[in-house]
Amino acid sequence: MGALNRLLLFVLSLAAATAGVCGAAFGFGFLPIKYIENELEFAAGVWETSVVSIIILLIALRLLFVSILPMHKGRKSDSEAVVVRTENGEVRVAKDAVRLLILEAVNTVRGVRDARVRLNIDNSSNGMTAVHSIIELSIKSDANAGEISDNVRACAAKRMHDVMSLDDAVFEVLVRDISSAPIERKHRVV
Repeated sequence: MGALNRLLLFVLSLAAATAGVCGAAFGFGFLPIKYIENELEFAAGVWETSVVSIIILLIALRLLFVSILPMHKGRKSDSEAVVVRTENGEVRVAKDAVRLLILEAVNTVRGVRDARVRLNIDNSSNGMTAVHSIIELSIKSDANAGEISDNVRACAAKRMHDVMSLDDAVFEVLVRDISSAPIERKHRVV
């Protein structure tokens, strides 16, 4: 739920709580009927009452619309997993697990010093899962970039086929560094 929807839900909850407290006070006799009639007569003649009522109605309709709609393609839960369909059903594999699987395969290729993997996953409604990965490499200066990129694609495709039975994954290789200098790693402070 987005920040706007949370804010609208908060405002609507405040309005519902206020109406509930007023209704309970009226029901238990804390507010006399004459007082309620006087306030309702005053509110009926003021244009601000209509504006506040319309705003509360729009907020309620917006939240109802958000809650009824099914999750669409751009939401996080659909794009954060690869759906693998088997004869026994569907298996959802986390995006991070797929990224680490590809990274593990890439790091076995001789001549690769460092690698980063970015994934784009499209779980379409027709049952097909498209995995597009961008593999950024840092390779040794004495290595052949074309040969290494072919080996990286082959290793990653074989690993995806062996583990997840996905044959149509697309691997785009980008050589971002050719060097024999030691790799600087940033250490996290925990």
